[in-house]
Amino acid sequence: MKKKKEALRIIAKKLKGIPWAIFAGTAVEIYTKGKRVGNDIDIIIPEDKIDEVAQKFNVIPILETRRKDGVELINDYYIETNIKGIPVEFVGKTKKTVIDGKEYKSPKDLKQELFKRVKKKKYLGIDVFVVPIEEVLVQKMLFHRSEKWQDEEDVKLLLKTGDINKKNLTWAFNLWGISKKKQKSFKLRSFFKNRVREKWQR
Repeated sequence: MKKKKEALRIIAKKLKGIPWAIFAGTAVEIYTKGKRVGNDIDIIIPEDKIDEVAQKFNVIPILETRRKDGVELINDYYIETNIKGIPVEFVGKTKKTVIDGKEYKSPKDLKQELFKRVKKKKYLGIDVFVVPIEEVLVQKMLFHRSEKWQDEEDVKLLLKTGDINKKNLTWAFNLWGISKKKQKSFKLRSFFKNRVREKWQR
């Protein structure tokens, strides 16, 4: 964790003045207080800042279409680097996000709304920004990748935190443009019913 702390310190310093937020596995790690420890750090940045960020970290952005485990990122313009031995990815611009053959809301629109709701957290002693927990949960449920991605386990860990807000979850679903039918398939209604029942039993 010492290397990750140092990497976060460098990231926070170099991105000062630029909107940024941790998402994916590292966000799960933060919200679960380290119960899920990842090996890398994933960060979203505004589309128009990717070249500036690349210069700050002395790397060249990558433009490619990525396909794996049912997730397709078309014309993805991003940065991969390594900071203090920790792999770091800055997600900047993606033309289209397709999951299991379905195209989801414009990544640009999605990020603009996310930056309005980022949370400031202290993790490993460093002030960081992280996307809302409900956004992390929805993304994990949508992607639901196999093997090293741990999406299924991440969903379970996030639900156990007790921090999921129903109103904010609806916002996250709408942000992605997820249909009511698809929302029902995640079977979260029973989760909220059980939580209300637990509160009454205390």
